[in-house]
Amino acid sequence: MGAAGNVSVIMTCHNEAAFIEQAIRSVTAQTAYGRVSEIIVVNDGSTDQSESILKGLAHEIGKLKILKASGIGPSAARNMALAEASGAFIAVLDGDDIWAPRKLELQLPRLESDDRIGLVYSDFYDFSDAGISDAKLFQVRRYAASDPNLLERFFVRGGPVIPSSTVYRREVFEKAGLFNTELRLAEDSDMVLRIAQDWSIQYVPGGLVYKRRHGRNASRDMAGWEAAAERVAELAMARVPRLAGLQARRKSYRHSKIASAYLSEGLNLEGWRYLLGALRLDPFNRRAYAIAVLALFPSGLRKGVSRWVKRVQAMAAGRGEPKVDEKRV
Repeated sequence: MGAAGNVSVIMTCHNEAAFIEQAIRSVTAQTAYGRVSEIIVVNDGSTDQSESILKGLAHEIGKLKILKASGIGPSAARNMALAEASGAFIAVLDGDDIWAPRKLELQLPRLESDDRIGLVYSDFYDFSDAGISDAKLFQVRRYAASDPNLLERFFVRGGPVIPSSTVYRREVFEKAGLFNTELRLAEDSDMVLRIAQDWSIQYVPGGLVYKRRHGRNASRDMAGWEAAAERVAELAMARVPRLAGLQARRKSYRHSKIASAYLSEGLNLEGWRYLLGALRLDPFNRRAYAIAVLALFPSGLRKGVSRWVKRVQAMAAGRGEPKVDEKRV
């Protein structure tokens, strides 16, 4: 186990020559960079200029270590980096994402404040261009160390817990195991569920990571994500049989999310099919009813109404707006 206070940053890179330097420099720009003991990047079979860029950065940045793999996938690449990591805390950053400057400064004290916490995570900005001019804040579901039903809640509702927003206590991997190499999608949700069996997870307010969007749409990715989500559920129920009693609610909640994604793209037939499926699985799914009401508004008004509803829900829950307003990178 690494020395207390040291942070190993693990990164994966697969044909991300256009982004990898910006990602690494967002680590070196951390206000708590002194807490970082090493930056381990697994170059996973890149065929672009990633290797030469990484070699150049390694000459400049003493903490940067480069490992080579041959297209083994994100989970196996993260496990490869974990095997080399020496820090007491493990922070994940994908090769095309960017950290806000105070990310570690804000997250590490919360992780260190309570030995029950195995993982901290935060909100994120979704963006597409290099200048981050189109970044949009997404506030994620907020779980706390004080929640006695964390595992059950996460099984039903999920996150998202964006990998690049996370910092782990090293011990969780010793007990929960490494990232599941069977999964090419949803491996992060699988890991959170395994951690939640024995540890707490803790939300830290604010958009502390910028997640790059690559122009994919819901209809293109949905089949793969749905299959992966079902496999994650199967694995969780095999480990914790009592979760099987929540499977209908879980599927209903997922179907309502899929419906929302389809409807937002104007794919109304697919959206309503999933929405009705959600209500058949769980007639008390309030999210599904809310989506159905929103779907009745003209498409041009839906986003504005949806934002207003979310704002009211946040205020009713006592959440308000994020406390942290990070400067754009």
